[in-house]
Amino acid sequence: MISDETLLSLRFYQNNGWQIIFVTGREYTFSMQALSKLDFPYFLATQNGADIISMPENKLLQSHYLDKKVALKLQDIYTSYPEDFIVYSGFERNDFCYFRPNKYSEKRLEDVLKFQKTCSTNWVEVDDFKEVVQVKFPMIKCIGIASEFKDIEKELLKTFDLTISCIKNPKSPELDLLLITDQKASKCQAVQFLMDSYNLKRPLIAAGDDYNDASNLKLADIAIVMETAPKQLLSIADIIAKDSKSDGIIEAMKIATDKLS
Repeated sequence: MISDETLLSLRFYQNNGWQIIFVTGREYTFSMQALSKLDFPYFLATQNGADIISMPENKLLQSHYLDKKVALKLQDIYTSYPEDFIVYSGFERNDFCYFRPNKYSEKRLEDVLKFQKTCSTNWVEVDDFKEVVQVKFPMIKCIGIASEFKDIEKELLKTFDLTISCIKNPKSPELDLLLITDQKASKCQAVQFLMDSYNLKRPLIAAGDDYNDASNLKLADIAIVMETAPKQLLSIADIIAKDSKSDGIIEAMKIATDKLS
């Protein structure tokens, strides 16, 4: 949930001609819980840009979804691994996700169910992803340890052009998440689409805290990285902000806009 102080800061920038864009790896339902206090127009790109939405009218502007073939290929790959992945339905299908609880090891299932409790979406159990009628998906998320994902990612990229990034799960730090989206669905491409479509002029200030933010930070004129981010991300920062509990983004935005004035 955005703090009152951050809300006031964002409203100030919006009133002074800045366009506010939120780009997240999270689904729409979760995002709206976090952004429920916002009382001004903004853009929202969910699941790393798979859906791009104009707010507050909830108008879908663009989608880039994965074909079901990606989920079925991944299912084949996972026959060699004792764990599994989840598949999201998307903004227009109420953001639920499909998963196979019988595919996980006992310990990992415990972790996955803990992760499920941090989510705002309903989870639908399936035995086989072939039985899912839906044919397009915004995101597939592998749940596990980063070292497990290397071979899985390599196998997928032999067949499909995809955007893939690995991040820490902030709610369950013992788990890593491999985020898989269509090649055209990335945070950077979502922002570029909005800039082109709405004639938004530079300068661009971007903020982020994990690997899926890297492309956006490199696109920006000023890159703000939260101090809790991985070291590789901190290396591309123009400004390092204090953590969200300290509303560090407020001070960082002031420094960034002062640099541009």
